[in-house]
Amino acid sequence: MAIGLGAKLARLLLLTFNLIFWLSGIGLVGTGIWLLVDSTKAIVFAIVQVEGQLPMIKIGAYAVIAIGCFVILVGFLGCCGAMHENRCMLVTYFAVILVILLAELVGGILVVIYKNDLESKLQENMQRNLRGNYGVGGPVNQAVTDGFDYAQYTFACCGVAGPIDYNTSVWIAEKGAALKYQVPISCCIAKGVSYRDIKPENKEACESPDVDIWKGDRNEKGCYEEVKRVITSANGILIGVGVGIAVLELLGMLFAICLCRNIDYDI
Repeated sequence: MAIGLGAKLARLLLLTFNLIFWLSGIGLVGTGIWLLVDSTKAIVFAIVQVEGQLPMIKIGAYAVIAIGCFVILVGFLGCCGAMHENRCMLVTYFAVILVILLAELVGGILVVIYKNDLESKLQENMQRNLRGNYGVGGPVNQAVTDGFDYAQYTFACCGVAGPIDYNTSVWIAEKGAALKYQVPISCCIAKGVSYRDIKPENKEACESPDVDIWKGDRNEKGCYEEVKRVITSANGILIGVGVGIAVLELLGMLFAICLCRNIDYDI
């Protein structure tokens, strides 16, 4: 089997590309692991999950890790095909990348089509967790409580759409009323080193049922927009990585075609 100068150049480019592609696969695996271990995102994501379902952040993280592993394997296949000048392996490599690219395209289209539905589901899950799980015992409910307290303290917000959301919550019926609280302490304008150590500037005013009294001592905006921003930022990272991988895939397909066209077989 002999190859010309054009094929040698294509092989060199394909090998270089696959090294980058292989490294990008390692980067994907690292990104997925980061999403799993990032405690801040895990806390916030807890308030948009539904009990009995795998947390959304974990689904995304596991998917990214799986894709990363697959990219590493595909990169290895491309390297073998280029080094051995094996047309069959290169064609297989091209077909696999094409399938991945089409799957990414379909996934992107579905996200765009169902974007409004996903945002509506996000707000619905937050309302459900606030009304039924906030301040209630149990490890799952504790994660929801911590999530809302963290968001309310960190983002200076209260409830989902606003403080009024707590009026129909289990928390206000079981604990808030007994303590004469209108909202959790984390909704109060406060000082402290973390959401677990909150010191309201004026607790009495914050917990007053009179809006003219609590105004200025209680966070007024809801947390939905801030939580959506956190989730969007995580999605932005995944989208950026996905676009980068797609560009690499297109280049890999191009180089594989060039190498295939320039491979000559001795007969």
